[in-house]
Amino acid sequence: MHAQLKVETITYTVLVSAQKDSIVSDLGDAAQIKEPKYIGGSPLLIRKLNESLKFDTWKKKKAGMYTALITQNWESISVTSANKKAKDSDLAAIAVALKKTAPLWSSFIVGDTAIQRYTLQLEINLVR
Repeated sequence: MHAQLKVETITYTVLVSAQKDSIVSDLGDAAQIKEPKYIGGSPLLIRKLNESLKFDTWKKKKAGMYTALITQNWESISVTSANKKAKDSDLAAIAVALKKTAPLWSSFIVGDTAIQRYTLQLEINLVR
């Protein structure tokens, strides 16, 4: 039996939001900001991705860091990797798996306004 890949860590952060910046300029720096989070927490997100991605078919050479940029309220997801062994089909599979998690992310809130236009970056570390 060979070593199977798995998601070891995931980090996420909002990179940019002109809509947020506009609201903060109106409300001031005291505006309460709640960035989007996976409702079940990172351990559950990792488990869901490991289940969805069927890593038993992935070669161990594809281990490494993958970056996803999510925009347009989860309608656009692009995934990249510095790993030259990662195929377009691998990147697409990660995007599809992430799209399935979309309903379980909290909203991005500034003050009492839900932000719809932002870029969320996820860094996913695959290890064997």
